[in-house]
Amino acid sequence: MRAASPHDEYLLGITTIGTYLPAAAVTIYTEDPYPSIPRTRADRPIEVQVNIHNILPYPGYPESSKVAILHRHVQSYGTTGTGHPLDRNSATLISQSEFTANGNFVVPIPLNAIPGTNRTKVRGEERFTVLSKPGDQTPGYILDSQLVQVWPVADATISGISQGHLIGASVPQLTLQLNDLYPSSTTWAQVYKGTSQNGITGTTIPGSSVVLNGSVPANRTITIADYGSVFDADGLWTMELLTKTPFGTDRLAQVSFTVQRSGISLEGWRQALFGSAANSGEGADENDYEKDGIANILEFAFGLDPKQNSLGKLPVAARVGDQFTIRFTPPAGLTGILYGAEWSSSLQPDSWVPLVNTGEAPEHVFSVPVSGRSQLFLRLKVTTP
Repeated sequence: MRAASPHDEYLLGITTIGTYLPAAAVTIYTEDPYPSIPRTRADRPIEVQVNIHNILPYPGYPESSKVAILHRHVQSYGTTGTGHPLDRNSATLISQSEFTANGNFVVPIPLNAIPGTNRTKVRGEERFTVLSKPGDQTPGYILDSQLVQVWPVADATISGISQGHLIGASVPQLTLQLNDLYPSSTTWAQVYKGTSQNGITGTTIPGSSVVLNGSVPANRTITIADYGSVFDADGLWTMELLTKTPFGTDRLAQVSFTVQRSGISLEGWRQALFGSAANSGEGADENDYEKDGIANILEFAFGLDPKQNSLGKLPVAARVGDQFTIRFTPPAGLTGILYGAEWSSSLQPDSWVPLVNTGEAPEHVFSVPVSGRSQLFLRLKVTTP
């Protein structure tokens, strides 16, 4: 019977048997019980067990019957390779040792030696080969040879929510970028009340789970918009990305933030981010905490993080036909902020003229005609009642 689609093929082992040759069996153990081929992760150990028998240390017997030699080869798959196709003649021999007696021998490999600058991101294979000792007129024969595949450690990022973020009545869209997920793994995002802690079982964010049961690592990008139901109370929350593999459960990314579903006031925002509701000190409206040129009150009004550089994230005016226009939608749930805009042709202090918001709520649109004006300036105003 022929399969409907081709499958990857791997040379798993080679064995040679002869009258005056030792016999050998190589077995590779890792923490992954995958049955098809030994495999592990770049940060995990490997154990190689070599069984040698039929060594004949007798006078007059050929040298090939008295010694077995263990070769260790390594070969990288590159930054994104999967090992297929692969020219194994290009593998690098990094060590060899001799066995002169029969028995079971354990070769511990604390960490793989596959080439790569970032040791957590190497991918490739190690091959352990036992050969007979070459004679004057005979080559060294392969008695047994086995390989183990090594895959990179996963990493991930959470975009859409930053550390210290304040979330109001609506939640921001999330983007979860998952890289190098282990071939046998389950990865998910969860939230729980309070600061980041180890070993917490939280509430899984719907649509965030990725289950792999394959032969090679994978990347995934997940976008999630509707997850507000996971927050059952206001206060400090933590979101984290976890991945479960044969090696245990690891945290890939985390972020802590404050939820205030009833609406975000300027005072509550100050309290959450600066430890005081007062309009003074680091949290004062006119203070520029991270020195990016954007005052705290503007950071609040446009849903920015006052402790991260927000340069380039404010609404920008653009020409649309004959109109010089600035448009934006304020973050949902903010209270106590009034938005406005003014225009001027000279930047003189007394030349600024207020504009009317012509947008349909919640969008704000402020426009001024361009015709007949050699230069035109537009500025936003944010005030409190």
